[in-house]
Amino acid sequence: MNIKSKNKIAKRISDSEKMNQTQEVFDENAKKSLIFSRFIPFVGLFIPIVAGTTQMDWHQFNKLNFIGVLLWVGICCFSGYFFGQTPFIKQYFTLIFLLLIIIPAIFQIIWRKLKNRPEEKA
Repeated sequence: MNIKSKNKIAKRISDSEKMNQTQEVFDENAKKSLIFSRFIPFVGLFIPIVAGTTQMDWHQFNKLNFIGVLLWVGICCFSGYFFGQTPFIKQYFTLIFLLLIIIPAIFQIIWRKLKNRPEEKA
């Protein structure tokens, strides 16, 4: 990543209008956002940053974050136990695990090739 692209990213992040919009949306949905952000890939990484920039109350943040953690861990443990008891999953665990790794990798490779393909002029 070169310096130019870093500056573009910094400019996008620090754009006051976008930050104001983000703050308004977060203020309206702060509780739901904190509790359920763990279930959405990458969103869970940014919600604490938004909570900090909007100066959310520390105690409320900790309480809601703890509830989100309990839900996430509970669902993951229950799912692991449930699927671990399923005979089909037990029998084909290695194959299922490999497919869960290989299929997204194939989609990623295809997406990159399509993205980097030169555009055809009509």
